[in-house]
Amino acid sequence: MEDPKFIEYLEYFSSVPSARWYYYFVGKKGKGITATELSKELHRSIQTVTNALRDLERIGLLKSKKHGRQRIYELKSPRLFEGLITQYRAQPQSARKKMAEDLLSVDIFKENLEKWLRFLAEIMEGTLYVGQTLKTNMMDVTVDYIIENDHGQTFIMLFNINDVISYEAAHGRILSLMISKNILPNLNILFVIGFVYTDDLAASVQEAFSKLRNSSFKFNVAVNTMVRKVQVGDLAKAGFSEELTLQIAEFMPVWGDQALPGEDLGDVSNRRWRSLRSIQDKVNPKKGRVTIAVDHIWPPPSKMHEFLPRDSELKRWLDPQKLLLSYGLKEGDVFIDVGCYEGLFTIPAAKIVGPKGTVYGMELSLEALEKTRAYAINNNLKNIFLKNDLPEKVTLGEKIADIVFYGTTFYDLYNPMKCLNSAYSMLKDTGKLVILEWKEGSLDVGPSEPAKLGRRRITAFLKAAGFKIQTTGDEGNYHYSIIGMKKLS
Repeated sequence: MEDPKFIEYLEYFSSVPSARWYYYFVGKKGKGITATELSKELHRSIQTVTNALRDLERIGLLKSKKHGRQRIYELKSPRLFEGLITQYRAQPQSARKKMAEDLLSVDIFKENLEKWLRFLAEIMEGTLYVGQTLKTNMMDVTVDYIIENDHGQTFIMLFNINDVISYEAAHGRILSLMISKNILPNLNILFVIGFVYTDDLAASVQEAFSKLRNSSFKFNVAVNTMVRKVQVGDLAKAGFSEELTLQIAEFMPVWGDQALPGEDLGDVSNRRWRSLRSIQDKVNPKKGRVTIAVDHIWPPPSKMHEFLPRDSELKRWLDPQKLLLSYGLKEGDVFIDVGCYEGLFTIPAAKIVGPKGTVYGMELSLEALEKTRAYAINNNLKNIFLKNDLPEKVTLGEKIADIVFYGTTFYDLYNPMKCLNSAYSMLKDTGKLVILEWKEGSLDVGPSEPAKLGRRRITAFLKAAGFKIQTTGDEGNYHYSIIGMKKLS
């Protein structure tokens, strides 16, 4: 091939395998194609396809022209296209089929992983950046995902390692980031995930990754590595990206207010694990599964008990209306129920505050939220406003609420301090923060003992967020409540 960049393009396709797939489909169309058309053909999101096409245009393989509100992408050189595709077709048909399946599998996986990492970034009070190319001391390196917040940056890099050559390429990119701390000062942690296809390769890559991790302290960068053996199509399986996000979340660095007073690293890891599992179950509920409080450390078989959805279990032991009245909720008040689930407290609160009051219900599970919405409509409760969102993202305004309520929700939070800061902001100066939780100890109901934060630790956390404790007391045999108020100077 006469094009002087031919080898460079082949190296690009080697480092970004999915790019070859997008390039092939554009070339196959001949007369050009829009990102919308290609996204429908490949069943990929428009944003994913647009980013891929822009990258191909940036390096000189495609060109585009404006067509209405969209751009039409076409080959910059049909002759170059033939040369590059001929190189691809030179491989055996079985290898080409495997490569095509792998590339689409990786694309599906990346889209799913991006969704879960975006959840993770939001509850860490950060921002997720996708596909950022950074200049280092050695080379330009593309980082798949960056989570950035006030405390620094976490880089997440994915490598599809098929042979020694692809590992060496991965090793070079990892090492170039590690030794470039001087020009990447905010890089605190590097999370490296290698996907391999054979046991021999898995063992070799694991050993090499361990050496990288052990030497990382020299560069003031924490490196976590993971090697996963996969088969064709494994990455696209439902749940794979969710499972990986859980593992990433466990190893996120403990920064500032993300740790409860008195927590050690193990406590933080366990709480984060539970929180991400809770998010999983609410976003993608498992059919036929009745467990809402999901713990990774279950009670031993002799102490197993029946688990019911949260509201069904709480109804056995609590009188929501009586409780809310005891907290001082009255007609005309504004009540915010964070993690309202199916409306166990939302509904009676709406009846207590009446038409002059307002109730806001926040819940991540759309399935549960729709049940609350249906009940409100059927019973003509027009003072209920529902929102589908993470507890950590609840911010409705300054000094609007008389009561902000967390009903057996607090122990499943990824970032409790963020929630308490929001609650403090939303409460009126005379408002109350109410936390209702399961008592400690081995009970025959509720979550297992390791999942509970405990009254002492939650109290310490409220004080750290600027609340003074008004009262704390038992609510029947299985629950307790803590009521906090603002410390006003």
